[in-house]
Amino acid sequence: MKIVVLGAGGLLGRHLVEELKKGPAAVDQQVVALDRAGCDIANSANVFAATEGAGCIVNCAAWTNVDGAETNEDAAYRANALGAENVARAALRHDASLVHVSTDFVFDGTQKEPYDELDTPG
Repeated sequence: MKIVVLGAGGLLGRHLVEELKKGPAAVDQQVVALDRAGCDIANSANVFAATEGAGCIVNCAAWTNVDGAETNEDAAYRANALGAENVARAALRHDASLVHVSTDFVFDGTQKEPYDELDTPG
């Protein structure tokens, strides 16, 4: 299976790729690690092309500077909202499983139902 890891240049992405490439399961999978230069998730055409043929897409790409997001709202929105939407649409288009990693800086985890991107941050 082809696993595409977006945001592979960040701390989480680097560690995930490292783990995916070792162990017995690594024999049966192709891991494609893409950093921001390899795939700008804010560009839907880039995301669709980069994830072609993937059986699983893992989105580790995000704007993680919480304080900086307040002064760079557009960049944070492009990565964390538009980018996440593009990755979800790519997974749907390619019939791939999707793993999207979030943080408790957005939602506090107390809601009983799955979160939606329109839910109020906590």
